[in-house]
Amino acid sequence: MDSSRLYHRMSLVPGGVFSIVQQFDDNYIIVPLNFARELLDYGDRRTSLEIKTTPGADVFAVDRQLEKVLGDEYQVLNPEEQHKDLYRLLKFEKMFAFLALSVLFCIGAINIFFNLMMLAIDKKKDISILSAMGAGARKIRNIFLAEGMLLAFSGAFIGMALGGLFCWAQMEYGLISMGMEAAVMKGYPVQMRATDFVAVAGVVIAATLLISAYPAKMASRVANVSHL
Repeated sequence: MDSSRLYHRMSLVPGGVFSIVQQFDDNYIIVPLNFARELLDYGDRRTSLEIKTTPGADVFAVDRQLEKVLGDEYQVLNPEEQHKDLYRLLKFEKMFAFLALSVLFCIGAINIFFNLMMLAIDKKKDISILSAMGAGARKIRNIFLAEGMLLAFSGAFIGMALGGLFCWAQMEYGLISMGMEAAVMKGYPVQMRATDFVAVAGVVIAATLLISAYPAKMASRVANVSHL
């Protein structure tokens, strides 16, 4: 039996060739709807339907509403769910980049630690004067903790401000390109999220408190000795 008779055949003159990325180039052919309907004998049936939301719409909210309307017979997938492997890879990449930058920050924080240590040693007389004026060990410790927080947060604030400015410039002007002539978008896509800034601030706070604890404790001991 000739296996070619098991398939429908129709001829179509190519109108052009598109090249985006290999994943699309190797799996998709764009043809007129009437041609696909007649070739596949689908009639009014569809294997999938893409819905475009208005700018600023909550995709996840639209996803949930469609699931309620369509029921369990239909599968509703947003872009992230359709390409979950790619998004999972991007999340891992982002996580490792964040961990690497956190390690670099902790290494840089050693400089703050030694600055506070030298300050505690150099300001013994000033600590004694503050203690004689009635400042307790807790007050002295808080002063050194505040000094460490000031040093860390000044650098973190400047860094986050510059990072936010660069991300805005990338979104508006596409300073860094994708490096592919046939890419859907020329500029490398970026997105600023408040959770990322909060995570960076959290790492700064935790690391600063950790590295400032010993110098602050050392200064409070000097205050206790001076008080005695």
